[in-house]
Amino acid sequence: MCTGTATASIYTVGTGSGYNYTTINAAVYNASPGDTILVSDGTYTENINISKPLTVISENGLATTVINSSSGNDVFYIDNTSHVTISGFNITGAGDGMAGIYLASVYSCNISGNLIYNNYFGIYLENSTDNILTGNIINSSGWDGISLYSSSENNTMIDNIISYTGCDGIYLDYSGNNTLTNNTIIDNPESGIDIYNSINNNINSNTITNNSLCGIFLDFSGNSTLTGNLMSLNDYNFRVNGSELANFLNDIDLTNLVNGEPLYYWIDHSDEQVPSDAGLVCVINSTNITVRDIELTQGYAGVLFAYTDNSIIYNVTASENYYGVHLFSSSFNTIDNITANNNTQQGICITSSSNDISIANNIIRSNGVLGMSISYSDNSTLVNNTLSSNFSLGL
Repeated sequence: MCTGTATASIYTVGTGSGYNYTTINAAVYNASPGDTILVSDGTYTENINISKPLTVISENGLATTVINSSSGNDVFYIDNTSHVTISGFNITGAGDGMAGIYLASVYSCNISGNLIYNNYFGIYLENSTDNILTGNIINSSGWDGISLYSSSENNTMIDNIISYTGCDGIYLDYSGNNTLTNNTIIDNPESGIDIYNSINNNINSNTITNNSLCGIFLDFSGNSTLTGNLMSLNDYNFRVNGSELANFLNDIDLTNLVNGEPLYYWIDHSDEQVPSDAGLVCVINSTNITVRDIELTQGYAGVLFAYTDNSIIYNVTASENYYGVHLFSSSFNTIDNITANNNTQQGICITSSSNDISIANNIIRSNGVLGMSISYSDNSTLVNNTLSSNFSLGL
């Protein structure tokens, strides 16, 4: 019996003579698993389906190698396979609901060094794991730049530049254990990074600027780790949201900056005062915390207390946030002598069984909807507060 080792082949694609194929699809169809397809300069009008391990790369880079969707469908559709590399292309033309590159039930693929523009989705992952998305420029998407859905886990997104999408820069939906590192995400109409119902994600050293909703939004997504992220000039630089304590339990250190100042995200602290250099303040599951003598702006909440009791917010100026001060399931707290003006929604929001709150000597003016709201919470005391020029009601 004779045995041997198959050697991977390289197939060339080009529009003139001397190439193996004139279309990328023909090369993909005829290639064997493990082969490389080398694409020469030109504009290719195709929709390319790949369901075997292949390397598809341009000869001279994205500036001279364009793939335009022929039908408005996904430009690259990669499904039920692994170890596919797509690199060095200018990818455009995927219409409504379609993606420049769609990964469906794949693993260990590499998408790198592409310009992906004017597609509905830039890169879309569904039930796909252990993939690397690196060095891509994604802009002018109709929806998200990079989207992960349906348990897309253990993926790495690094060194991508994402701008001018129709929604979020990077969006994760029920997709955990992913790493987002050193991405630049700017000028998107919603959030730079939006993590929804997804746990155990690592978000590190990203630059997130001038997005029209949040810089980073952790929505029902606990056990996230954030380090070294620079959030600036977003409408609301940082937001965390949830309905139970686990949603708020994230590891967020002081290397995360909002408009150049530290994001203080304290969990399980007691008997401490938040330092005066804070850019935003989130205090979780803590007691006897003092926040005082600070100006806080461009957060979803300038000060957030969640599951935090017996604490004080004093002489704080909270302006141009969504909420100036937000208490969520936090009782026996004092809000005294704060100024909460020009916030999008409310100056002070007390909600979700935040009971026995003392609210005194505060100035709450010119907020977008209400000066103050107290909902599903009992026994608050209001003394000597000034509420004026709020759009709907003072209280």
